[in-house]
Amino acid sequence: MIKNKSAQGHVEIIFSFVIFILFLSLLLFFFNPFKTENRTETYLDLVQNQIEKRITKEIDLLTLSINQSSSVSGCKYFPYNYSKNNSIITKDLSENIFSSNYDYINEKIYINFLDTNKFYLIYFSDDFNATSGCNDGIPLESGNYTLGLLRTYDVVSFKQLNENLSIEYNNNYNDLKKKIGIPQTKDFALNFYKIDKTPILNLGKSPEKTITYARTVPIQLVYENGTFIYGFMQIKIW
Repeated sequence: MIKNKSAQGHVEIIFSFVIFILFLSLLLFFFNPFKTENRTETYLDLVQNQIEKRITKEIDLLTLSINQSSSVSGCKYFPYNYSKNNSIITKDLSENIFSSNYDYINEKIYINFLDTNKFYLIYFSDDFNATSGCNDGIPLESGNYTLGLLRTYDVVSFKQLNENLSIEYNNNYNDLKKKIGIPQTKDFALNFYKIDKTPILNLGKSPEKTITYARTVPIQLVYENGTFIYGFMQIKIW
């Protein structure tokens, strides 16, 4: 009898422990302390992906090398088959800008060459303000230069950021949230600044004494004049 009671007591303890674990699991399921954080990470992902789609543009880059023995100066052109009707910005490695133009119809690139410079970076984008001063010249002899391969990469467009996203955020905020997938009970803000923390553009501001979740994403931004800078996009959700 004593052994049976002892065994029965062990069974009751085990049974009580199982019930306790089930009860604790139910509490964690309904009051999961990690749920809010996981959901917030999802919202941050949504905002980042959708905003990047709105402000990111493709930039095409073509490099051109002048042979060291060649003397090239003045406005000259060379043939180049480029499929898009984009404006170009031409620079050297020191970020100096040269007058240049792309003739889409005749497939020619015009550059106002400087004899002391032997390497040029030619950027293509429909965001650029076209430079003037070189749209008619003589051919650049084929033996005087070498073209690199055309490369394409994504950058944040200041034009898209300033003219499109800013207007959409300030004038159609609720529609923008709906397009992104953010519920109406949540709000978000976007801050763009240079690598030295100088502000570029601020859209919205989180209230004080409110729990705010944030994510900072590195970006490369291009202006309409062809200036490239590095900086950050900060997303805040509350």
